[in-house]
Amino acid sequence: MSRAEALALSRHDVDLKKKLVHVHNDLVFSHNQPLIEDVKNDYRRRDVPIPDVAIPFLTDYLKSLDGIYLFTKKDGSMITEQSYRHMWDNIRKKCNDAVCSKNELKMHVEKVTFTSYTFRHNYATQLYYSGITIKQAAKYMGHCDTKMIMEIYSHLDEQKENAVNKINAVNFL
Repeated sequence: MSRAEALALSRHDVDLKKKLVHVHNDLVFSHNQPLIEDVKNDYRRRDVPIPDVAIPFLTDYLKSLDGIYLFTKKDGSMITEQSYRHMWDNIRKKCNDAVCSKNELKMHVEKVTFTSYTFRHNYATQLYYSGITIKQAAKYMGHCDTKMIMEIYSHLDEQKENAVNKINAVNFL
C-alpha cells in the first residue's frame, strides 16, 4: 500500500477471517493535521490478501489498539505528519541498531535509509518471486495498468537472468 493508504487503515479494514485488508481510504496531511479521504481512483479501491504468517501478529496488534486506526500517536489520536516523521525516525534507528553498532554506523558515509515506500517495493518484489501474474500484482498494488509493475519486474528479470553468465556458458566454437 501507499503511505496514505496504510495510514488510513482502521481495524474495520482488516478481515482476519477472509484474510484480506480492504483499501478504500487515504490519510493526507493538511498543515500537519490528518484528513481521511476516499482513494483517488477506483483501481486503488481493492482487497489485499494477508499472508498466513501475518495473521497471529495482526490478531495481537488489533487487540492492543485503543482506537479504531492502526497507526496513531502514542495517546491514540490520529497520526499527524510530524508524529509520522518521528515514527519513521524511530523505525530507521531500530533497523540501523539491529544491523550494526553506533560506531559502525558512524564509520559509514551512508546510513541505512528507507521510507514506507521501501516496504511497498519489497511487496512488489515478493509478488514477482511468488509467481503471481503481472495483472494480479498490479491489482494488489493499486495500479490502473501493468506499466509500473512491468518496470519493477523487468529489473528483477534482468538480475535473475544474469545474461553475462549465460552468454559465457555458450560454446561458440
